[in-house]
Amino acid sequence: MTLDVEMPVMDGLETIQAVRASGYKTKIIMFSTLTTAGAEKTLKAMALGATDFVGKPSGANTTVTPADKIKEL
Repeated sequence: MTLDVEMPVMDGLETIQAVRASGYKTKIIMFSTLTTAGAEKTLKAMALGATDFVGKPSGANTTVTPADKIKEL
């Protein structure tokens, strides 16, 4: 499962909590410009049960899409 930190209705951190509280063992990858190594939200997501994180490409001049980044990794 891939989740963004910023999502409508329920953010990624709340979603991780809900998924884990439901007993699902699925792998959760956080995917956001906010989730970079050492960032507070990344650490929180990992503590809540996220499996790993991927940073979204940022900057207006990038030609790398989020899908490209996932394929690369």
